[in-house]
Parts: sequence; C-alpha cells; structure tokens
Amino acid sequence: MLRTILGALVGREVSQNNRGGGVKGAIVGGLLTRGLSRMGPLGMAASAAYLGKKAYDRRKASRAGVPPRV
Repeated sequence: MLRTILGALVGREVSQNNRGGGVKGAIVGGLLTRGLSRMGPLGMAASAAYLGKKAYDRRKASRAGVPPRV
C-alpha cells in the first residue's frame, strides 16, 4: 500500500512539472510503483527522499514569498 501512495505522489509531481495533463503523471506513477516493488527498500527510500525534497523546497519557497508553480 505504501508503494502505491508513493507512486501516486511522484506521479502528481511529474504531472505538475510538465503541464501536460495528468495522463503522463499517472503513467509515470504506475511505472514507478512497479519499479519500487522490484527495488525493495532502496526504491522506497529513494522515492520518499524525492518527495521530501520537493516538500522542503515548496515550503522554503512559500516562506520566501515566491508564488507557487501551477
């Protein structure tokens, strides 16, 4: 269940960065979920670190007064 949540969150980040709609993010998230199951704990840690870095950058930007990327 945790890998599905991480895959969905990473897919959302990808779709926000590319502005190409949610289809590309959903596909990447689905592929990532499959890859995470193959990589085991290392893949879970890597995706959690990626999401943590994105959340940290977003929080840092909001405190600095930079408008959010949409």
